[in-house]
Amino acid sequence: MSTFKTRGVEPIVAAILLIVVAVVGAILLYMWFSGYLGKTTGTIPTVAAVEKIKIDVVNCSKTNATVFIRNIGDVVVNLTTIYVYNTTDTFVCKFDPKLINPGEVSRVGCKEKLDLSSGKYYVKAVTAKGTEVETTCTVS
Repeated sequence: MSTFKTRGVEPIVAAILLIVVAVVGAILLYMWFSGYLGKTTGTIPTVAAVEKIKIDVVNCSKTNATVFIRNIGDVVVNLTTIYVYNTTDTFVCKFDPKLINPGEVSRVGCKEKLDLSSGKYYVKAVTAKGTEVETTCTVS
């Protein structure tokens, strides 16, 4: 009867084989993820620039309202409407539409006389795209 002497793999060789398998697996995973992420991030649509406006100052009197509006965004803003209202009355301030460049301040005054009574009023500015900003003023 013959007996075979079987020997196992040396521990050093086994450790090296495990390291090689782990490194190859890591490289394959990296290549798979980088290809997958590269395809998905390349198709994200760009977001359109947003209008941002701010009312700096409002001067209200019984016959007029003057509004100073600042464009704090990165796109040109087309200011189309200014409302002056309280709990009982609403007035639309008539003026020529204004284009306000980024960083600029524009003065807008009503062309027609208003008939405001004493009290607190809200002033709302609206752009052609529907962006709104509101503040208050007091008529004395």
